[in-house]
Amino acid sequence: MHIFLFFRKIDQNFFTGPLPAFIGNVTSLTLLSIAHNLLSGPIPKELGNLKNLYMLSFGSNNFSGTLPPELGNLVELKEIYINSCGLNGEIPSTFANLRSMQIFWASDSPFSGKIPDFIGNWTKLNSLRFQGNSFEGPIPSSFSQLTSMQSLRISDIYNGSSSLVFIKNLKNLTDLYLRNALISDTIPSDIEEFNSLLTLDLRFNNLTGELPSSLFNMTSLTNLFLGNNSFSGTLPNHKSDILKT
Repeated sequence: MHIFLFFRKIDQNFFTGPLPAFIGNVTSLTLLSIAHNLLSGPIPKELGNLKNLYMLSFGSNNFSGTLPPELGNLVELKEIYINSCGLNGEIPSTFANLRSMQIFWASDSPFSGKIPDFIGNWTKLNSLRFQGNSFEGPIPSSFSQLTSMQSLRISDIYNGSSSLVFIKNLKNLTDLYLRNALISDTIPSDIEEFNSLLTLDLRFNNLTGELPSSLFNMTSLTNLFLGNNSFSGTLPNHKSDILKT
């Protein structure tokens, strides 16, 4: 008798021990969520056999080791959630194959090395979170190709200054968090063209120059955080009544 499983959601169950490699045999899986448990040990490379997966979530666990390169075989993946998973090391180069990716969350895990340039080829990506990692800058200029991006959160970068040039074409952004990301630049004068932007957080960077007056009159922007930079000039006398700073 053959058992076909199309999704498996076993998160928030306090499971312990290693993730069994036999899960890689359930090739009919389209969704696998094992987040918010107490699982440990390495991620089995056999997960790379689950080529029908569109969503993979194993954050909030105590895994060790690195991301298996075999996960780059999962070319149907659209969503991956690996926040606080315990893994470290670099994002494997095989992930360049994941061009269907729409959501990639990998915050609060000690991933290191350069932020992969190939992410700029994930043109369907609309949400990326790299916060609280150990990534080295700069933010790749290839990110200028991510015109579907709505939520971009990158923080705590070290050793490599970035500019804001890469956001020029990301006019669909609703929230942009680049806190403590070694940004050395001025705020673009055309910032008002980001007419879907709700939250802008650029704290703890090396931003200089005068603040564009249009920044304070954007009808969509409700949350603005610019502290710990070196701006010049004074704040405008008038700003949107709904803007929170």
